[in-house]
Amino acid sequence: GWSGDNSNWTTYNMSVPSSLDGESTVYFRVEFGSDGSVEDNGVAFDDFKIVGTSSGGSGSELTNCTINKSGGDVDLASAIDIDGTLTLTAGYIDASSNAITFLDGASTSGASAASHVKGTIDYKSESTTKFTFPMGNGSDYEPFSVTPNSTSANTWRLTYSATDHGDRNMGTGMAEVSQSEYWDLSRTAGSNGVTIAFNWDANDNVDTYTDLEIAHFTGGQWEVVASTPVGTNTSGTITSDAAVTSFSPFAKGSSSSGNLLPVDLLSFEAECQDNGVELTWVTASEENNDYFILEKSQDTQDYEEIAQVMGSGTSTIMNEYGHFDYASVDNQLYYRLSQVDFDGQSEMFKPISVNCNAVEGKPQLSIAGNKMNGSIKIQSTVSKNQFYDLSVFDASGKQVYTGQGFTESGEIDDQLFIYTQATGIYIVQMVVDGQLYSEKLVW
Repeated sequence: GWSGDNSNWTTYNMSVPSSLDGESTVYFRVEFGSDGSVEDNGVAFDDFKIVGTSSGGSGSELTNCTINKSGGDVDLASAIDIDGTLTLTAGYIDASSNAITFLDGASTSGASAASHVKGTIDYKSESTTKFTFPMGNGSDYEPFSVTPNSTSANTWRLTYSATDHGDRNMGTGMAEVSQSEYWDLSRTAGSNGVTIAFNWDANDNVDTYTDLEIAHFTGGQWEVVASTPVGTNTSGTITSDAAVTSFSPFAKGSSSSGNLLPVDLLSFEAECQDNGVELTWVTASEENNDYFILEKSQDTQDYEEIAQVMGSGTSTIMNEYGHFDYASVDNQLYYRLSQVDFDGQSEMFKPISVNCNAVEGKPQLSIAGNKMNGSIKIQSTVSKNQFYDLSVFDASGKQVYTGQGFTESGEIDDQLFIYTQATGIYIVQMVVDGQLYSEKLVW
């Protein structure tokens, strides 16, 4: 029987009969009473999960699946396979602890900024059909496509980081690399190559799209992957001219400095407070920066301007900015930051999101510096079985440390050394599951 009230949630489990094995579609129905009224019977659902292993195989496998969740994430309790179509309508699949695997011939539909996968996606190919990873970070949709060059069995794994890779060493022909994101593509099984492709849009601040290149980090520097961009300065797709056979980080690059942002943004964050949202951002340098524009949205589609904040003109030192949005915190909000030059030219940075209803689950970054030996103590609590990236930047925006770790327990307790005793301000960044967290350290 169903009992309790909205302050006393109860978990119910049921087993799917073995007679349904092999069925492509299974419908679940819950009857609330004689008239089926939720209101009259006071029943509400918080989560509906399908977990377990089918009797006919070694793992959980879905043929066709639709994700339509108006708030929060669909967390994978175990790894799952998709061998049909994954339809993404609303909500995000969190595959940071358990990967989602698309089998050969599988596809996706409807992926967008409002619904995609964040974490780790695997694709098992046995054909030369193009596959698009429905990848994002819970606010930005950043698809990445691969086209295998062989029908042999291969497995491709993709993760996405909405942060600067950190290394600024440029190889021959590469002038600039995006400081806001990169993809990490690896081949975990097989021996063949793939043609790769990804998109750019207005948020990437492209001035000369014909100079865009695919950048590949290898041998300690960013190398040019021969590629062809098709589109305009505000949107388009860049595709490698041939299959790549070396795998590691890939990013949006440029053969000229014409795509260089006038503002080097170190961080842009939103933090929930009792009566609104506190917005802060830090720049490492600015050139002819007149002012910033802050915008807010509830759906990533329609933004409204909420503030203008004066910039620092031309500056080569770190500058901190802030604004408090006295807003309702009962739902997920998206914030977008733009920069306007004195001549009226503008650049737009990638939006960030904040869900104040879930603020208790947000990782908190705690740091403590020891100037005597140039070390920094890092502590945080995240989800179990998580990879995390750590970076440290000085006041000029130069990266003085980069590293990666993994925690099984969810507890992060690291000590890193930046080998400097120089007095100044440092920004410590941690990236977990595509989300950026940062703290300021003053020596």
